[in-house]
Amino acid sequence: MMAGETSDLLIFGVFTVAFVVPAGGFALAVFRYRMFESTPAIGALGERAIPRETDDLVIVVDRDDRVIKLNEAAAETLADSPSSPPGESFDSLTSLSVPSLKEAETVELETIAGNRKFDPQVTSFTNQHDRRLGSLLSLRDVTERELRKQRLEVLNRVLRHNLRNRIDVIKSNAELITDE
Repeated sequence: MMAGETSDLLIFGVFTVAFVVPAGGFALAVFRYRMFESTPAIGALGERAIPRETDDLVIVVDRDDRVIKLNEAAAETLADSPSSPPGESFDSLTSLSVPSLKEAETVELETIAGNRKFDPQVTSFTNQHDRRLGSLLSLRDVTERELRKQRLEVLNRVLRHNLRNRIDVIKSNAELITDE
């Protein structure tokens, strides 16, 4: 071997190190630090889309239905502390799944103020390939509306019952008059 020549073994060693170190760094980034697991796009979209001045509960979840953001009303109503929910699954926060929320007209949730009824709205965020990045969930409290509806139904039944009774009295009196 002459001066200035390198052995094949040395070249092979340099190429091996040059391949193994970046591959190991990439594997570490993906599996240990979960580099590609959460999409930063949903955080940016959710931040712009989340209303701050509403009484509705607004929750932003990622594609795995983990809570990314809560507005102030949702944090005060659903969470024990405003800092605990991010990263938590939506099911563990509300005991409901996002697909079941899409199908429901109203849902009942246990809140700090007791059981309340909510009208859910689910809006999905997608990327340019129509892959779901996450969802914006809006829950409007309709407890008072539902109670009013129930009271009106009861009042309607009572009025119909009273009207039927009075009509029966009028009929029987009319029959007595026609018999005489």
